[in-house]
Amino acid sequence: MYRPVTVELVVGNRLRITNRRSFTSLDDLRATWEMTVAGEVIGSGPLEVGMVPPGASVSGPLPMPAPAN
Repeated sequence: MYRPVTVELVVGNRLRITNRRSFTSLDDLRATWEMTVAGEVIGSGPLEVGMVPPGASVSGPLPMPAPAN
């Protein structure tokens, strides 16, 4: 199975989005996020990724702060 996009949580509560495509950006895709705590959704919305060229990665903060516990 091929995964053209990967999303990772990195140090400092940041997301890293990697475009694993060889020739095209991620402009044709839409991303959404959802944060749950104990099975309850506490936030959701569109994930603004911006331009990610082929083979590149971008990182940014989580869309909302993660709960302390």
